[in-house]
Amino acid sequence: MVQDAYDKGATKCGMESHDLPLPDKTLGGTVFAMHNGMLSAQRIASYLVDTDNNFFMKDVRAKLLNEKERMLRVFSIDHIHDKPSWMQFGEKKKIFLYLSQRASAAEEGWLKIANYVINLLIEYINNKLATDKKGKDYRLEPVGYTVGVSSIANPSLGLFGLHSDSKPGIVDSGVLSYSKFMLMVPTLAIQNHWAETCEISWVGKDDISGLKLCSIRHDFVIAHWQLLNVNASFLHQVRFVDEKNRLFCTLSTPPPF
Repeated sequence: MVQDAYDKGATKCGMESHDLPLPDKTLGGTVFAMHNGMLSAQRIASYLVDTDNNFFMKDVRAKLLNEKERMLRVFSIDHIHDKPSWMQFGEKKKIFLYLSQRASAAEEGWLKIANYVINLLIEYINNKLATDKKGKDYRLEPVGYTVGVSSIANPSLGLFGLHSDSKPGIVDSGVLSYSKFMLMVPTLAIQNHWAETCEISWVGKDDISGLKLCSIRHDFVIAHWQLLNVNASFLHQVRFVDEKNRLFCTLSTPPPF
């Protein structure tokens, strides 16, 4: 089924990247995406089968605040029954904590892929820093993320409004390697068809105008990555796009998530 979708419908392939400018026009961060065939049909098929057998919970916060219909699953490699991991949704008020389930085989595989790619980037940065005398003092430590979030929803009912992923439970301001600046977020998104119905876009964190700095459309399968400083200086959202009727619908309003 996945290979058939790749062969017949998924026309968006390859990679794309975008640099995000800060208000002073200097570089604030970079996002890139791998479309469709960049991930094997076998890997996607295993993830879909695995997801069908996982336990999801209702996102009660999204329903309460924004009338959204969405299912969530927090998964952790380190999860044990009496000491689960937790994830914070929300900011200063209306905060909800969601507890983890044990990561499945496919989820654990995705975390390994994500960590491998991120550490490749860190190694590349460190090699560049090593060529500069002062750069050696800023060497980055490798990371090993063990927690992830899965979301299932009808794109017209449950996508994400403007938010940052740098929440307690993900970042730790007291540990440099896990600061907001260092947070690099990989996201795997899979639709049950190959039409371009969704778009992820980024805006400046303090830009009240909401000017869209860049966007990435996706159809069947996409893996996109938010690199250094993106979640510290920018917000992002996922919108439903009805190209036929020229409708671009932001499906939620702040508060984030």
